[in-house]
Amino acid sequence: MEFFASWVFRCRVWVYLKMNYPELEAPSKVVRKGFEAERKFEEFLKLVGVKYVKQPKGKMELENFSVVGKADFLTEKCVIEVKNSSRNFPIEWIAQLNLYMKIFDVEKGILVKFHGDGAQMKSFEFDEELYEKSLEYFSWFLENKPDFPRKCSAKLCSFRHVCLNMGKR
Repeated sequence: MEFFASWVFRCRVWVYLKMNYPELEAPSKVVRKGFEAERKFEEFLKLVGVKYVKQPKGKMELENFSVVGKADFLTEKCVIEVKNSSRNFPIEWIAQLNLYMKIFDVEKGILVKFHGDGAQMKSFEFDEELYEKSLEYFSWFLENKPDFPRKCSAKLCSFRHVCLNMGKR
């Protein structure tokens, strides 16, 4: 079984649907905004002369599953993830970055948050405890199937239409 690092600590129904029924996913405006933020940050990296690899693919094989993903940017010393959001560095972003640090064998990660015309950067060191919690989260899916919610409060979820329809049954 393969899990994407970007799925860590996300809604369990969303992860289950993404794993089993990816064709049900509706396009999200959030994804398009994220690509625009990455483009802006890439311009910044070029301007300051930082050498990087864009969207390197990585994979970490574990005993019962693997974790895969593409970091936004990888430099010689760190992984950089770019988000377009007003959220204040939620745990799922930090955990995703932490998994990329493990996958790419670097000790430092940087989250960049774009909102409007501004950007904010925050640096993180690899966190072994968060790594273990992330693996436990993914392990849960090997033995469980989440129940559909009665209501869906995630306005930007790409599977919202599925959960809303399931709640009407």
